[in-house]
Amino acid sequence: MILLALALNLFSFVLLGLFGRFLGRWCALFFSLATSLLTFGISLFSFLDLFLQASWKVLDLGLWFQLGGLEVSFNILLDPLSASFAVLITFITTLIICYSCSYMAQDPHVVKFVCFLNFFAFSMLLLVLSGNYLQLFLGWEAVGLASFLLINFWHGRSLANAGALKAILFNRIGDVFFLAALAMIFLLFRSFDFGVVFASVPFLMDKNVEIFFIFNALELLAFFLALAAMAKSAQLLLHPWLPDAMEGPTPVSALLHSATMVTAGIFLILRSSPIFSLAPKISLALAFVAFFTASFSSFTGLLQYDIKRIIAFSTCSQLGFITFAAALGNYPAALFHLFNHAFFKALLFLSAGSVIHATGHQDIRKMGGLLPFLPLTYTSFLLGSLSLIGFPFYSGFYGKDLILEASFSLFFASSFPIYLLSSLSTFLTSFYSLRLIYFVFFAYPNFERSKTTQIQESDIFLFLPMLLLSVLAIISGFLLQDLFVGPSGFWRNSLSSLPFRSGALDSEFIHLYYKLLPSYFALYGLLVVHYLYYEMSAEFYDFYEDCLFITSFLSKKFHFDSLYNHFLARSQANFSLRTSFQLLDKGLLEKWGPFGLYEMVQKFSGRLSFLESSFIYHSILLILLAFLLVPVFFLIPSSTLVAIILLAAIII
Repeated sequence: MILLALALNLFSFVLLGLFGRFLGRWCALFFSLATSLLTFGISLFSFLDLFLQASWKVLDLGLWFQLGGLEVSFNILLDPLSASFAVLITFITTLIICYSCSYMAQDPHVVKFVCFLNFFAFSMLLLVLSGNYLQLFLGWEAVGLASFLLINFWHGRSLANAGALKAILFNRIGDVFFLAALAMIFLLFRSFDFGVVFASVPFLMDKNVEIFFIFNALELLAFFLALAAMAKSAQLLLHPWLPDAMEGPTPVSALLHSATMVTAGIFLILRSSPIFSLAPKISLALAFVAFFTASFSSFTGLLQYDIKRIIAFSTCSQLGFITFAAALGNYPAALFHLFNHAFFKALLFLSAGSVIHATGHQDIRKMGGLLPFLPLTYTSFLLGSLSLIGFPFYSGFYGKDLILEASFSLFFASSFPIYLLSSLSTFLTSFYSLRLIYFVFFAYPNFERSKTTQIQESDIFLFLPMLLLSVLAIISGFLLQDLFVGPSGFWRNSLSSLPFRSGALDSEFIHLYYKLLPSYFALYGLLVVHYLYYEMSAEFYDFYEDCLFITSFLSKKFHFDSLYNHFLARSQANFSLRTSFQLLDKGLLEKWGPFGLYEMVQKFSGRLSFLESSFIYHSILLILLAFLLVPVFFLIPSSTLVAIILLAAIII
């Protein structure tokens, strides 16, 4: 039945793409909304059926292609991992389309927008329901294309064009490593099917491959898969595309950052858990990269002023925590926090969209004092922010604290410093989240007085998704905890991890003081915001001006964009201009290619034409010379003869 959900999204995309302009704006919106509701219902039914029957389902749709001894079938795999992702994707997509019925209603290209949304949902479902790595790569590429189309939806804006190109270029890096991983999978297993690959992995633990150097085969495969996931999930060094993806419409930002685009990399790690479980070196390296991603993003979000970019950097930070848990082998905790994160992050973006919809801009310095005008939006924003910072008994509290406690209980030499720095990251997240609420809702109003009559709450289509997500931001952690990380046994073999790597059992014996440390840091962030912006705002701004170098460094995102532009983009542009274009294309290939040959023949024939003088004795002389020289040509080697002719042409 899950196949029907895929088909409905594809049918909606094709129908709206071909005939959307004839259906009209509202007909297209409600048709897309009805299709999304139906796909969500099918996904939820499939999830409950799988949970009750406790069995996997594989739908073989026939042979895809055959190449030599390789046969690849088109399979739909419905296991606990894919079913849970399908429910999450269809639920968030349904809420986003409902939200767009109000937010994008006045856009002249709204039909194209919902068409792209359906294509995005189809691509993500194809990715998570794939039965082999090659089919997963097909969905992976389709997701990249759909994200480019959605980010660049307002293609008349240069920033939207730049953001979409940046996203697709950074994701190209991940695609290259994914292709390398596919080559390694074929080399090692001669099959792309998940069942064949995962069943054969334990037998290749000691196998080495030689690519200039000798590498462990599973470690190298995990390395390629990890880099592919890092590019798609915006980990450190491959993260700069994520904040610039905010140039798309706000519903796109909510979709990319909650349940779809950025979680594709996490899904790849979870799906490949049997490989990562037996590749400890790459898993540990990935854990450190994820940890530094979470810390870096928390610092970067401190001094941003674009309301969507602040939330985007919180996405980077949370993705760092999720990847950190997955790299340490605590896959159920990573998936649990991913679900909770999807709910409160979608809530934050939709609340930010409500503020932008009411005020008309995204700079929080031009807002302030919006609490009397947008009380419902403020409530949603506050609930989402409290869940984000891990405030006790909100959904983010259960997932984040579980990840930190599990990492602390692994008993590495660096376990306590990592736990302490992660708690500090919680403080930073708390600080910039509550700073955002202060600037938007409590600061002195910085907008024109004439706009006060225009600022108001939106209609039911805008607020209903925020209401549902607000409820989930409060209760989802408590309701889903036993299913995801409890003794339910729901995941069975869908997530494979060595028992001693997760640290989930030992986390129960941590002292209560350490368990409450992240919550203390979250509360401390609230107190610091109140103290700095209420009690000593003048002194704080003086301190801000005195430390302008540090604040500029943070507001410029550690100058990652400048470094990439200077060392990569500019050097690549110089190479393309001076070497590829001027030296090769316009130089060697034209001088010694068709253009140069044509010019040489033209000059030679022009010089040769001067020998024709129309005098008969000149013609007789040339004929006699020809008779004398023809026997000589047969005696001279062909290579020497060609050289003489070219030399004569150059001299003439």
